[in-house]
Amino acid sequence: MLTAIGNLMAEHRQIESVLNALERLINSSERHGQSITPAQIRDFADFFNEFVDHCHHGKEEELLFSAMLKFGFSSESDPMQCLLAEHTEGRQIVRVLLQIGSAEGPIDTDTQRQFIAYARNYIDLLRSHILKEDRILLPMAIQALPPDVMQAVGDACTDFDAHHIGAAALSGWRDLARRLTQI
Repeated sequence: MLTAIGNLMAEHRQIESVLNALERLINSSERHGQSITPAQIRDFADFFNEFVDHCHHGKEEELLFSAMLKFGFSSESDPMQCLLAEHTEGRQIVRVLLQIGSAEGPIDTDTQRQFIAYARNYIDLLRSHILKEDRILLPMAIQALPPDVMQAVGDACTDFDAHHIGAAALSGWRDLARRLTQI
């Protein structure tokens, strides 16, 4: 019954582990004066764009939030309005990270500082966002959605992963997450 919620929360843990790795990379760079490469930035930005936004937020917005709207929730009131706004804010930050990561050759000091500022904002945003979902929205969904609807959302999430994202892409994003977390 709680498969959809359990899977979304498991994805939260994976996202948090990648956020922690990004924070370690930034802290190490600041402590030791090391440059962060465009390839490193690209890997993190790609994970955030593809896995976090398209896969994870896609399931939340298209499936879970949609089901919740049918059972009396409103996208115009808290907490859903706040969470949707944070999805939008996260997309804007990730677009900047993707742009910075598209650089050829080493990035200059000012661009690295800009990357670090945007990356720290994204880390803070997503940590707070995940906490709100885990402690407020997802428990509300568990209470409000009937078991058959929750099962349907879980089945739709499985179908979303299989057909919209694809097994190979999911495996690739999980492999990237493992590689990033080894930083």
